[in-house]
Amino acid sequence: INSLKRARVVGVANTPGHTKHAQEISLDSKIKLLDSPGIVFSKNESEEDLILRNCVKLETLQDPVKAVEAILTRCNKEQIMERYVVPDYSNAVEFLQHMSRRLGRLKKGGVPDIAGSARVLLQDWNDGRISYYCLPPTGEAARKAAHVSAAVVSAWGKEFDLGALLSEEHMEIETLRPEKDYEGLVSMTSSQIHQEQLMDDEDGAAAQDGMEDDGEASEDLMSEEEAEAAPAASAAGASKQAAAKEAAKFVTMAKPTKSKAAAAAA
Repeated sequence: INSLKRARVVGVANTPGHTKHAQEISLDSKIKLLDSPGIVFSKNESEEDLILRNCVKLETLQDPVKAVEAILTRCNKEQIMERYVVPDYSNAVEFLQHMSRRLGRLKKGGVPDIAGSARVLLQDWNDGRISYYCLPPTGEAARKAAHVSAAVVSAWGKEFDLGALLSEEHMEIETLRPEKDYEGLVSMTSSQIHQEQLMDDEDGAAAQDGMEDDGEASEDLMSEEEAEAAPAASAAGASKQAAAKEAAKFVTMAKPTKSKAAAAAA
């Protein structure tokens, strides 16, 4: 659940009874996950099997040595000796004594703490630190039991017939399509669609060329109008200059002259 949510939304522990009640986690708007207390289905109700399935808290065990005997019976002896660096042993109690001395778990007087070492071994079992695996069955009877029958087939089975699956899917899609939405539509092949795209591209290029030609024509027209207006502007300027000269002459002629008496007095 935490991996799907990409966050820590539920607590995780290897201790039985960690999840006390069921809780609902929304993965998205349509998917909801349910985290509930673990339920272990087992035909065998022995205490050792329940302990090895991590269904019982180790702190509440009265005699954990029996569960250690079950682990030593199932696991490889050499691997256990190498894992805990202990010498050879003949039973579970002797192994726990070697393990207690190796870990320094001793009571008063140097007596090995067998129960404490047994709980350490069981905790390693629950944490996955002890390698345990089952070998495949061997022998003719096991081979016959594993392989009931074998035959060479000439065609795929119904479950692997991709053509049939695709045809069924196509039929289902066709049944879901409303006919009125497709009235008046014309089906076209890929080559026809490609031809239509080429024609659209040519029309767009022609329109662009037409716009450029119109722009050039407007520029030519403006330059012609400016050329025609230049002589008129120069003529208007010349007429203005002539009018200014005439006005200056008139002002000069209109200035008052001194009288002869005033001149003589001067």
